[in-house]
Amino acid sequence: MKKILLINNGYPSEVRPNYVTYIESIRECLVRAGFHVDLLVLDSRFHSTAGKYWQFFLYYWRLFFFSRYNRYDHVYINNYPYSFLPMAIHFPWMKSIVIHWHGDDIFPGSTKSGLLNKLSYLFVRKDVVHLAPSDYFAKATEKTLRLPPGRVYVSPSGGIDTEAFVRKADKRRNAGKIRLGFASGLLKSKGMDLVVDLLKQKAGIEKETGVNIEFHFIYYGAERDHYASALAELPGTVKHDPYPISGMVNFFNELDILLFPSLRQAESLGLVALEAMSCEAPVIATDNFAFRETVLEGITGERFDPAKSGDFRAAVVRCIDNISKYDPRTFVVKKYSKQAVANDYANLLNG
Repeated sequence: MKKILLINNGYPSEVRPNYVTYIESIRECLVRAGFHVDLLVLDSRFHSTAGKYWQFFLYYWRLFFFSRYNRYDHVYINNYPYSFLPMAIHFPWMKSIVIHWHGDDIFPGSTKSGLLNKLSYLFVRKDVVHLAPSDYFAKATEKTLRLPPGRVYVSPSGGIDTEAFVRKADKRRNAGKIRLGFASGLLKSKGMDLVVDLLKQKAGIEKETGVNIEFHFIYYGAERDHYASALAELPGTVKHDPYPISGMVNFFNELDILLFPSLRQAESLGLVALEAMSCEAPVIATDNFAFRETVLEGITGERFDPAKSGDFRAAVVRCIDNISKYDPRTFVVKKYSKQAVANDYANLLNG
């Protein structure tokens, strides 16, 4: 059995159940593909800023002093710019390096991150196996790293457990009521200003569609207090505490439609959108990024142009009016199931 060391600057915990959940999914797929997987990850069970810095120090300490890299068939690094420096000295002795590019490591969110990214690229071995979650992001990675076309393999960040993410029989849609939901962090970059503006038009949308609308959201994200306060002033909003990854199916079962109006260029896939689709909820997303591959109009949801006034509202109305015609789960099962991802891992990393 081949051995893989999975590295990331974070992992879900009981303190932060929604933190980088794709890493847990990647581990599960690698195990399903027949690999022995060990973790070298940052412990996210801290409760203060001082605790966070301490855990980062310990993480970097372990990366630098870890002495068994050469015992693994593959060293699989995620969020590479935030982990590369303490282990760079060990790169020459690693048998194989896999780098999975996810978002900010290609589209940095700040000048500081951009400089760190550029520095990290200088240490990338020429024989690295490059992965990206979507065709959109694979092309962006090839352009940024100046790689030839086809050099980056597409692997959708662990995929979706389609056996777990299913619509429960007692959670079918109710005539006359539509439950909209938002499963991302409460952030401006995730489109929360667009959501708040949309909900201010709720009465008009209800009149136009003839249904009552309820909005569900999860209380997490760096700007959660600001947006939770704004949402509390609007009628028909339901607040949920954060769920562990295994519990998100319960949230998606509360929804008829998921809103995913992200404005982030670093939106490399959108796993929560695929999880909602697996639970038979169509998705309304911006007409950009990887959503053009996953949100197929009339099939898995609707897309809209955030620069066009009223386009978001029109997409919501269109989705409500055609709610029974979508079949998002079939699409997800075929292309993004954990088994499909595991099969790809087995084919790619067993050579």
